[in-house]
Amino acid sequence: DKFLDLCNVYGVPTIPLISKIPYNFEEVCRLSEETPNLLGKGIAEGIVIRPEKERIEHKVGRCVFKIINPKFWGL
Repeated sequence: DKFLDLCNVYGVPTIPLISKIPYNFEEVCRLSEETPNLLGKGIAEGIVIRPEKERIEHKVGRCVFKIINPKFWGL
């Protein structure tokens, strides 16, 4: 992965890769609720989703988004 390679070369920290799966909205929502907090306590805010191949959309820019864990907001 070019992104991770560049981060490693320049010492830029990244979040852990939880899973590399074909996009499925229900599955990423489930992952957002089951992923533990990186600090080891409390509830994780959510997960970041990005395509394997970088994609740019003219109206919004890079195609990267976050699924928020509803438990984080108390929903």
